[in-house]
Amino acid sequence: MYFHIEERQSWIRTGTHTVVFDRDPDFPRFAQDPGGNIQRIVRVWLADPKPVRPYKRAYLGAVMLFANRARLSQLRRMFRTASVHADSSGQSSKHLRRKLITTLRKHICNECKNKT
Repeated sequence: MYFHIEERQSWIRTGTHTVVFDRDPDFPRFAQDPGGNIQRIVRVWLADPKPVRPYKRAYLGAVMLFANRARLSQLRRMFRTASVHADSSGQSSKHLRRKLITTLRKHICNECKNKT
């Protein structure tokens, strides 16, 4: 059992409620615009490893990162969901939550290092 993590980015201008996701062809142009901010969205699944692709068992949630900080409420929700799915993974909820926070920290810190 491991955590499958997918990360996306979005450009957000809160004054006009404009959101442009990284899969949009215009994203590179908007990303250069200082009138908005880039926000990272990290989505996490509990998964079984497979040879070609992971088998996603349970969606644990998403955390939006701005300036590499996450909202505490989003993290709490993700950890509660992980606790609910701990029995099906054959692990204690405490062990699964500890493993989740370690994985998230490594992912977030590695992404910060890669961008500098």
